Amino acid sequence: MRARTAELAASRDQLQSVNDRLLIEVDAHKQAEEAIRHGEQLLRVIIELAPISMAIVGVDGVIEYINRKAIETFGYQPSDIPTMDQWWLKTYPDPGARNEARERWMGRVASALAEGREIQRDDYRITCKDRTVKTIAAFGVPVADKVFVMFDDITIQALKADLLQQSHAELECRVEARTAELAARNLSLQEEIVERKEAEGRLVQANLALEHTTSQLRKLGAKLARAEEQERKRIAQIIHDQLQQLLVGARFNLSALERQVDEALRKNVHMARSAVEEALRESKSLVLELSPPILREGGIAHAMNWIRLRMKETHGLTVHSEVDERANGIEEDLRQAIFHSVRELLLNVVKYSGVSTAEVTIAIRPDARIEVVVADKGCGFAPSTPDRCDGPECGFGLLAIRERFDALGGLMTIESAPKHGCRVTLMAPIASLPSPSVASPGHVGVSARADVAGKLNVQTESPSPARIRILLVDDHRIVRQGLTQLLSQDPGMEVVGEASDGKIGVAQARSLHPDVVLMDIGIPEMDGIEATRVIHAEFPEMIVIGLSMYAESDRGDDMRKAGAAAYVAKSEASEVLVATIHACCGR
Repeated sequence: MRARTAELAASRDQLQSVNDRLLIEVDAHKQAEEAIRHGEQLLRVIIELAPISMAIVGVDGVIEYINRKAIETFGYQPSDIPTMDQWWLKTYPDPGARNEARERWMGRVASALAEGREIQRDDYRITCKDRTVKTIAAFGVPVADKVFVMFDDITIQALKADLLQQSHAELECRVEARTAELAARNLSLQEEIVERKEAEGRLVQANLALEHTTSQLRKLGAKLARAEEQERKRIAQIIHDQLQQLLVGARFNLSALERQVDEALRKNVHMARSAVEEALRESKSLVLELSPPILREGGIAHAMNWIRLRMKETHGLTVHSEVDERANGIEEDLRQAIFHSVRELLLNVVKYSGVSTAEVTIAIRPDARIEVVVADKGCGFAPSTPDRCDGPECGFGLLAIRERFDALGGLMTIESAPKHGCRVTLMAPIASLPSPSVASPGHVGVSARADVAGKLNVQTESPSPARIRILLVDDHRIVRQGLTQLLSQDPGMEVVGEASDGKIGVAQARSLHPDVVLMDIGIPEMDGIEATRVIHAEFPEMIVIGLSMYAESDRGDDMRKAGAAAYVAKSEASEVLVATIHACCGR
């Protein structure tokens, strides 16, 4: 009995020990389960917040879970794609593409399960809920009876890869085409080399012929320029010497007639005179464009002064000029070239420089060349494009200037840059250095004047103090007739004589001893300036009034320096001439 009791006690102790161990294991199991639940919760949070799309799919094809990134990437909610069948149907609307993609994926899943490894990564083109198509890389891990799937959005990388592949294909095509082209070109170049060697000899001969032709063309260009200038001068001379003088004479006659007719006819006469004056102004403008008289009648200094005044009056450009006096005697071709070139260059200053001042310098160099410089401080230009003159007024142009001076054996250089002004230099040889000016042969000294004056006191009657005795010196008969008709209507004036050239005018002044000599500048034999100088030297009390078709201040200054009391343009109103005569005589 005791033995049985001891045995039961031992069994009870063993049971208690086993029970204690079981309790410990149960606690441990509970702790493990709690850790597993916590790990699962943590894993779910990580999956939910992961930056890559993830899904859990059961072996039965049920999609048990998709994370937030997957919803954002594809736009499908869990209710849209509860199973893989729905997933394939929605993400692959095209049946053919759907079958191909599903078979490829299922094959990779089967291989992974059979080999006990992860599902290999592969690329798929997925249609999202908003109908956009994205390229993704899908891969995963089989876990028990589920598949853990991950999706990497590689749309941009795939697009870049496609573009790169396309560019590579295009590049290969271009390389092939270029290689073929280069091969053909190489063959062509070899043939061309042979042809060029054959052509070199012909080119040398052609260059020699071209140089000869260029020389001939330059000579021809110079001849054409001279012919053009001569024709311009001829036409201007005809207009000036014939048409304008006829118009002036007609205007003087109409002015006289206007005072003689009654009121009924005066209006018609006035209209006729106005028409004649308009024709006179138009002819004057035409002559100025063709060949300004100053270019024929004065030296280069007078011509530059005329240009200076013309630029100021017409374009508002102030020109500062400095002219070597020796330049006045240069040959006509060179004078013409300088005149037209300077005027053209100043027109360029007006149109392109953006400034209101320019400088012109003309000097005789020690090497018997004339140097003309036209400069401004305007916006400048690139000298690589020299012919900037393309307007209707630019009949000369920088290229024409260069060619004209080349034909004269000279040259043209241009120094200019944007915003740094422009400086054009013209250079040409002078045929012969100008000789110093000498006194004109028609000049009469003071002693001769006194002798002639004594003879006049004996041979002529004293002039009537009541009337102004006038001598007309003009080479145009119509003008003299018009002036006589006009001045004879003034009771205080009397035309006592006429002369058609300077020498006759001086002789008439000596014999008639008038109070006033109306002296045209452009008269033959002895011009009006020299005739005035002679008359003033002999008869300083005799009043000489200069007449010219143009109111050029230089010519007026020359007349006054020669002794004229006044200078009147024939284009002025008739009343101006009558008033000038009265004013000079103080009557």
